[in-house]
Formats: sequence, structure tokens, C-alpha cells
Amino acid sequence: MASQVIEDYTGTDADKRSWSTNNNGKQQGNPARGAEAIINAVTSEKPPLHLLLGGDAYEEATKKLDSLHHEFETWRDVTLSTNF
Repeated sequence: MASQVIEDYTGTDADKRSWSTNNNGKQQGNPARGAEAIINAVTSEKPPLHLLLGGDAYEEATKKLDSLHHEFETWRDVTLSTNF
């Protein structure tokens, strides 16, 4: 975080600055484990195209996939109706 505070932005960044200061060092992830996971993934025989790191990333990604699946199924008939 920048050490210099620009007064003109105090009203727009105060909450973010406060949150960053109060939560620094309290993140869920373990950087060493994350780095090890990345190294293992990229050096594996079949590296993943996508690699999720952490429970929060997994939860958000699976929620997105569920949402996409629901939308695809809702519009399945329209999608398939465009074939010759």
C-alpha cells in the first residue's frame, strides 16, 4: 500500500485502505502451499488448464459453473434449435 495519502481520494478509498490495513496478514491462503501447488501443477505430466487455489476460489468457481449450467439448460431448446 502506498505510504502517501492523496487527500482528494480520501473519500473514495478510505474504506478500502482501512480494510486492507485491518486484514493484512489474515488471509486464508498459505503462500508457501500455493507456490508448491503451482509448481506441482505446471511440472505435472498433464498440467491443468485452470488451477483453483483455496477453498474460497473453489466455492466461487463452482457457484459460477452451477449458474452457467442452469442458464445453459434453461436455454437448451433455443440453443439446439439453431442447427440445420
